[in-house]
Amino acid sequence: MNAITPTQARISVIGAGPGGLTCARILQRRGLAVTVYDRDAGPDARNQGGTLDLHADNGQIALREAGLLDEFFELARPEGQEMRQLEPGGALLSHQVPESDELFKPEIDRGQLRDLLLESLLPGTVRWGSALEKVDGPPTDRGSCTSPTAPSSRATWSSAPTVPSPEYAEPCPPPSPSTPG
Repeated sequence: MNAITPTQARISVIGAGPGGLTCARILQRRGLAVTVYDRDAGPDARNQGGTLDLHADNGQIALREAGLLDEFFELARPEGQEMRQLEPGGALLSHQVPESDELFKPEIDRGQLRDLLLESLLPGTVRWGSALEKVDGPPTDRGSCTSPTAPSSRATWSSAPTVPSPEYAEPCPPPSPSTPG
């Protein structure tokens, strides 16, 4: 098998949700070609839902890597961190009001986050109306994905051997057709 250098890789991301778009943005910042496939007809095909808390120890790390943390804080609402605990009868047990500069888990509207991520990507990165039909091949070798609606209807994937690293307690398993993405 011929090795592919990272700059020659063609990377496909399935789904234009917050995770897929953030992944695509980080890959593009590192000079890698990436295409995001999403089954929605376009970015406004459906409501994105309510709000999302992005914690300092996970979501904010990803947005920092994507170069979008400052833009996120411009849109986020720290006041969304306020917490109240009630008894089953409705009596207030506790009320935590964050300090004005506390940014551990501010919330953002999902639509605003999606717009922020979409606008950060190179034009043409997201292929709308492209649903994943199937994934074939053994999970430890090369395989392929098929989408009847994508412009190029077949993409090949390869799973690297899982090698323990000091950053992770356990290696990640290779993708499998039954694992939702």
